[in-house]
Amino acid sequence: AKRAILALGVFAEAEVEPDLSHPNSPTVPVKVVVTPSELRAVKVGGGIELDVIRSGVHALTGWEDRNFLGGLRRFNIDLRPGIVLYPTRLPKFQAPQEVLFEARARAELRQPGVLEARTGGTVRGEINVYPVLAFTDADRPAKAFVPGYLDLSAGYGFDRSFGPFYANLSYNFQNSFPFDYGATLQNFHKVVLSYVDLKTTLDLRNDAIRPRSGIFVGNDLQVAGLPVLPNFRGDGVLFAKDLRLQPEVRGYIPLSRRWTLALRATTGFLLPLPSSYGDTFRPGIEPGVDDIQLVFFRGFFSGGPNSNRGYPYRGVGPKGKVSQFLPGVDEDPLNPTLFPTGGLTLWEASVEVRFPLSGDLGGVLFCDASDVSQYRFDVRLLYPHLSCGTGIRYDTPVGAIGLDLGFPIPGAQAFAPSAASSEKVPANAFALSIGIESR
Repeated sequence: AKRAILALGVFAEAEVEPDLSHPNSPTVPVKVVVTPSELRAVKVGGGIELDVIRSGVHALTGWEDRNFLGGLRRFNIDLRPGIVLYPTRLPKFQAPQEVLFEARARAELRQPGVLEARTGGTVRGEINVYPVLAFTDADRPAKAFVPGYLDLSAGYGFDRSFGPFYANLSYNFQNSFPFDYGATLQNFHKVVLSYVDLKTTLDLRNDAIRPRSGIFVGNDLQVAGLPVLPNFRGDGVLFAKDLRLQPEVRGYIPLSRRWTLALRATTGFLLPLPSSYGDTFRPGIEPGVDDIQLVFFRGFFSGGPNSNRGYPYRGVGPKGKVSQFLPGVDEDPLNPTLFPTGGLTLWEASVEVRFPLSGDLGGVLFCDASDVSQYRFDVRLLYPHLSCGTGIRYDTPVGAIGLDLGFPIPGAQAFAPSAASSEKVPANAFALSIGIESR
């Protein structure tokens, strides 16, 4: 009942309490105490980003109406303009020589009571403009152009809760146009994504925001290429046809009155359909540029705040010599610069101990492991890329804001005898990540 009340989106708090003042009564009155929230809100904020990949600043603005035109319709607009200071990044702190513009804009309307009382309908539109940067040991010259994408996407869907079980079925369409930040872009094509997405969750935790016990199971199933469209490959357009599956499980065990053990595991499989893409993601073949472009959107990567925290974003996984993504880099024939190409198989695991510090401030000790393979159904458990570290959490009404510092463990990156030396030695000494905790 509490979950259904909060799902309406117009109450900040809800408590369902039995009235036990009359123990001999054959009935027990139930009292529901709610705290109304503001129906309209303006969001204004900003942030600073500095890591081993990039640095920049961005603003966050938005408007939300939880009773748009009546009927508890929700309408929100979010705008996030920003700039990337290039090539400034950790750990060298080079002075910025180029300013790259990026922006994200999203509008969404949710209508409750579609088809029947507890089914909601959502329609959304989104525009994103961003550069494609990756962790690399090479010093890229400031005047070298940086590739980027302009994404135009839209979608609609329906969601329904059945007690602790939740399902969301949606159709999504996206056009991604490559561009550059200062030169002529070559060998890049427009990418078209059309897919049906089914997200399901089973939430048996004691609390969705601050869980201390219970289990959470989720799954994301996508079928790309629906409705069936012709293969545009070779006509300047890349179109994805595939099956993508990513299940996840989280568990929470109370160690004491205030200490909690949190566990998380996920795996992912991407199966490109024949004649679509992915033919070059096979042993003994150098990945093609077209396949790399599509896997960039559809494939798996690991590393970052909600992944392997000892590595930067996209820091775990296969890498290749992709000059289109790293133009202008002075190549060393004996030690070429490599770009994260992503892969078709993923696994991640995490163990975390959470403990209180003071008030809403808490601490964590964690160890993360993960791997991304370039090939289908290739779960490489001998490539754990183990990292451990510590962090702090500050509880807010929407979740915990986290600051984590992770370190790859020497000698625990790859145990397979055939592993390359680059797999056995971590590329970075540490990773610092900040974000909303979603574990």
